[in-house]
Amino acid sequence: MAVQNYSPIDNLIAKFKKNYYTPLPSKEMGPAARSEEHKDFRISVEHKELDEEVKPYIQVHEEVAEVPPVLQQMGVQATPTAHVQTQQEVKTLISDEEIVKGLHQPTTSSFRWLAELALYLLKRAHITLKTVHGKLTRVVKN
Repeated sequence: MAVQNYSPIDNLIAKFKKNYYTPLPSKEMGPAARSEEHKDFRISVEHKELDEEVKPYIQVHEEVAEVPPVLQQMGVQATPTAHVQTQQEVKTLISDEEIVKGLHQPTTSSFRWLAELALYLLKRAHITLKTVHGKLTRVVKN
């Protein structure tokens, strides 16, 4: 018999082939699975006061759920309802009209690249620009 001067690693190689083998992409394969991590650039803001424009149309109800006495003896407490959370506006370096103008500039222009960056930031926040009856509006996509 020959003398072995190494430790056998066959079990490690078999484990590696089972768990970590990914086929090379080809025409027949579908798109790769996306990671579960979701990046969101929107910031939640809690508004406690209403704007003057909206006040006549909204009624604020401060309600606290009633807890039965049996549960109160056990230590359960009612918490007040949370205020409505809305999404903060995404601010760009240039206005929306300038973004649209910049997208029509040549690719060698720095104004074009600034407009592309601003549009990229808006799209990351699921916002698109849309022209409706000659006015430019931001549309939030869910």
